[in-house]
Amino acid sequence: MAKIKKSEYIIIFKKIIRLLLRETCWGKGSMYLDNIKKSGFKDKEIPLVGDVINGLVKQNLVMKKKHKHGWKYFLNIKIPLMFHKWFKCNKHSAWNLDMLKNYQSISGIL
Repeated sequence: MAKIKKSEYIIIFKKIIRLLLRETCWGKGSMYLDNIKKSGFKDKEIPLVGDVINGLVKQNLVMKKKHKHGWKYFLNIKIPLMFHKWFKCNKHSAWNLDMLKNYQSISGIL
């Protein structure tokens, strides 16, 4: 397991969530880790994707299931649609971490 900076973690985290939202991976639709790594990550980010996605599984944002050829990952259905608005922003707009922290403390589902 490689040491990941907080800034790198957030960038990769957002890319993974956007990818799973775009590919409609909610329960039935899911993606293998290899396919996630092949879809739009820089060369230096690819080795960190596995560690970040395992962190997302521990936070219950992403779920995983055993499949014929390995693990498949999909978004947790209990995530509110509010996150969809946050992750549709372009890379130049600011992502408000305070809103996420406040929502986590209020809702208790994350």
